[in-house]
Amino acid sequence: MSILATVTISVINIYNSIRIRHKKIPVILFIILLGLLMGANTKNPDFNAYLFAYNPNRVGSDFGYSLLVKLFNLIGFSYSSFRITISFIGIFLISKTVNKFVKNKSAFYILYFIYPFIVDIVQIRNFLVMSILIFLSPYLLTDKRLDKVKYILGISIAATIQLTAIFYIPLVFITKIRKNILYKIIIIMSTLMIILISVNKPLLNEFSRFVIMQFGDIDERISVYSKIQTNYGFLLLWILQSISYFLIIWANRIFKRNNQLLNTEESNSHNIVDQEAEIEYKFLTLIKWINILAFFFFPFYVFQITFSRLMRNIMPLNIIAFLIAEQTLRKNRKRNYFFRLAFVCFHLILIWIDLRFLYPNINIYEIITNNWIL
Repeated sequence: MSILATVTISVINIYNSIRIRHKKIPVILFIILLGLLMGANTKNPDFNAYLFAYNPNRVGSDFGYSLLVKLFNLIGFSYSSFRITISFIGIFLISKTVNKFVKNKSAFYILYFIYPFIVDIVQIRNFLVMSILIFLSPYLLTDKRLDKVKYILGISIAATIQLTAIFYIPLVFITKIRKNILYKIIIIMSTLMIILISVNKPLLNEFSRFVIMQFGDIDERISVYSKIQTNYGFLLLWILQSISYFLIIWANRIFKRNNQLLNTEESNSHNIVDQEAEIEYKFLTLIKWINILAFFFFPFYVFQITFSRLMRNIMPLNIIAFLIAEQTLRKNRKRNYFFRLAFVCFHLILIWIDLRFLYPNINIYEIITNNWIL
């Protein structure tokens, strides 16, 4: 039943994505399917660990998640009810940003389903962090201080669910970086320096010792995650992040070329022909700088492959950026099949690498078929 429902709804949405006019019902069905596949799943590599953690008396290191567990236990939710509720909450948060920028919503959910949805089913705490990040990303488009405060507070809350969310707090400075040439130079030079430091493992080891000595007593996980545990596998993540960056640059250029900018300088983005395109352009620029700042994650990939989630969490934002650029091609009836094919193939490669090398214990068939609702 679950396989049939997944295949049927996916095919319907693939057809809906290539139509000139997109219907809403297939999208709604796909959102429901995603929520059920994640929320009603009963077998994945982390299922028993999450089931064990659903204990109101358990003291967890991520107190925000522990608070959620206590709250849902207090109102009488079983783990199954808890899981399906937070799954739909996460997907709802993602959909709020998707609805603001994407017309071809079927295409978004298809690409998201390819990657990283299957891994999200397993790592549901990280899924919540990713959902909050995507929901908050539009606040980074403005110069309003209140929006910056909302973003920082939201990410801080996400960090109580999973600590790695704190790595996304510096994104709040993107509006300043993209408007100031000095900041741009500093970021580019810092990125190059970080890459050079990252390939020097003895130097990273010294940095690791310093971090453990200064902050190891605050949280025991700092001592664990600050030890280099890779050989050369981190190079694969470096390559993937670099490809992701160049695809976003490609999307930016396609958008600018097809929206007939009066001035191609980023600082003059207000000269774009219409207001909708201006907002879309700002979002594309935002995603470009998020991918630039993602190069700062390079040293962490050297420490542990588990930090690959830092890159994975921005992939739905990259999908939105791709579809914004793709929408301009449709609007102008232009056929850039190579751009579309490159992005889809990259997503297929990402899920293949995750299942082949990073998470070989994830079985897609078992995840889809073991479901108490479908």
